[in-house]
Amino acid sequence: MIVLGLSGGTKRPEDDDVEHEHWHDAAAVLMQDGEILAAIEEERLNRLKHTNCFPVQAIRYCLDSSGVSWNDLDVIAKAAEEKRLLVDAQVNALMDSRLPVPQNATEFMNSVFQREFGADVRQKLRFCDHHDAHLWSAFVPSGFDQALVVSIDGFGDDRSGAICIGSGNVLKTLREYTIPQSLGVLYTNVIRLIGYSEFDEYKAMGLAPCGDPSTFKSLFDAGYRLLPEGSYHVDPLPLWVYRFQQAGLIPKARRRSEPFSQMHKDLAAGLQSTLEEIAMHVIRHFHEQTGLRSLCIAGGVAHNCTLNGKILQSGLFDRVFVQPAAHDAGTALGAAYSTFAGKSSTARPMTHVYLGPQISETDAAREQLNAWSEVISFEFHQDIAAETARLLADDRVVGWVQGRSEFGPRALGNRSILADPRPAENKNRINMMVKKREQFRPFAPAVVEEKAHEFFDIPPTSADLSFMTYVINVKPSQAPRLAAITHVDGTARIQTVSRHTNPRFWNLLNEFGKLTGMPVLLNTSFNNDAEPIVDSIDDAIACFLTTEIEVLVVENYVISKRTHSKPESFLPLTVRLAANVRLVKGTDGERTIHKIESTKAAGPRRPEVELSPQLFSVLLGSQSHITLDELMTAQAACDDETRRGLLHELMLLWAKRLVHVRPCQTARVVLAAA
Repeated sequence: MIVLGLSGGTKRPEDDDVEHEHWHDAAAVLMQDGEILAAIEEERLNRLKHTNCFPVQAIRYCLDSSGVSWNDLDVIAKAAEEKRLLVDAQVNALMDSRLPVPQNATEFMNSVFQREFGADVRQKLRFCDHHDAHLWSAFVPSGFDQALVVSIDGFGDDRSGAICIGSGNVLKTLREYTIPQSLGVLYTNVIRLIGYSEFDEYKAMGLAPCGDPSTFKSLFDAGYRLLPEGSYHVDPLPLWVYRFQQAGLIPKARRRSEPFSQMHKDLAAGLQSTLEEIAMHVIRHFHEQTGLRSLCIAGGVAHNCTLNGKILQSGLFDRVFVQPAAHDAGTALGAAYSTFAGKSSTARPMTHVYLGPQISETDAAREQLNAWSEVISFEFHQDIAAETARLLADDRVVGWVQGRSEFGPRALGNRSILADPRPAENKNRINMMVKKREQFRPFAPAVVEEKAHEFFDIPPTSADLSFMTYVINVKPSQAPRLAAITHVDGTARIQTVSRHTNPRFWNLLNEFGKLTGMPVLLNTSFNNDAEPIVDSIDDAIACFLTTEIEVLVVENYVISKRTHSKPESFLPLTVRLAANVRLVKGTDGERTIHKIESTKAAGPRRPEVELSPQLFSVLLGSQSHITLDELMTAQAACDDETRRGLLHELMLLWAKRLVHVRPCQTARVVLAAA
């Protein structure tokens, strides 16, 4: 049986009201008889972080890469409760008189497929409740015969969590949690006091070890109660705000981009401690009630690696599995798995997430690199692991792009930025030169699995540490030697690397170990602060050219920047607006203002930048087949000094991913013909 699983919304990026869709993290997964053939988040392809659009590009990739046609599909499983999906569609139709009012969810979803693919799929459509999808995504790929299965997140389909027993291909519900009990919503609400908002939860988790959880313990303790039978009560938000106000904290709340005070750090610590106490109360109760010694977890809260580490070290379970795509993108996987409910299945344990697009073979990669030859140079190396290890040992920061991209929010060695984990200054260095983020934020270590125990305190509980989903302790004797990846509390978010599942990355770690005595590297996602993780060669080059990454390695090619300091080098390239921006011309008193602004980010932030009138004119005429040189000549006649200023202004927009700069398509046609 061939199954396509989906998560996300139903609109296009260009739809005016797409930002109002509550869905996020759209994705598609293709599965045949329980084996995952392909899986990718839509954001990797449409380049919109946490995109809430219909995953049209992700679907197309899954089908095309696997040679599957619409006729081949047996089931299309949408991660959404059927009734809830219909209500959302009807509300949208009532708000927009141009849309027909759908009468059932199947007809509505079929109309979306008709719109995008011209395919009639009404006989193939199935629906899976949000938390059921999370639960299936955790249990089936764990490989466990029987387990306690937990889903905890913000909310979805009128629940914030659920507890089940998984046995065979059956899930038996033990408890459901309401939206007022949402631990995800609580976490998101409280982090607003420290200048964060939705999708920033992981940043607060990283800040927590810098604070003292006892400082505000009484304040947090007043906001919830642990109840019998694994239940709990969380006070509504106004009561939390009232208590924070009474404690004098609201006037001291941090605004975005302001420095962190010790109070903000202590708030993060208190919040993290509260989350751990409530979650452990729930898990401990159902462990005792069921006697089960295996645990599976999914839902957005399962990305709290510190909590996962506490579970691992609690000794409650013999085996733990955390779905590596625990957020809403993973519901596409769970919806696909749900089609096997109550049936015999040949589903295999999830041992890796290298399920996205494959980087081109050597000749095709060379062709793509050649298209950028005005701004990069490159060399082929037969032993790329040894050459890259030498560069890393020489303290170079390397972008590393190999094989198929990872499904989920972690770069696990195929779309990574790598560095020497030993010098403490490498953490601040990469935070400043690439990520443009807070200095407290930790980086993760990747280590060959055979030697992980030499550097880290591996808990006795059996768990797959290859997905970067657990925070564990660095051995005290090794922490000074691994200063760039050891957090302030002596922990690290470990990734073990198997020679079997990722031989190329394992070889690199091994070669680095030969040179340094430490088969460990600092590994962080290959992206800057304005974009999703890179997927294609073009994405990687764009990030390389707009950050201070020193070397790019794609397959067997080592790539350097050519005259990157001169903006005029980019004149042979083309520019186009990103999918989520628009150009705006207005007035401020007597002054005319030209702006480029983000309109469709799936989150609270809408970046905008004021433009010069000349660049505004250039961007109005941008087309993918016209070079910047031609465009500037046609749209904004100017002297050389003004042109250089415009190019510098354009590079700043590119760094923010408000525009995309790419090689001219006609140049690629010529290269292909040659």
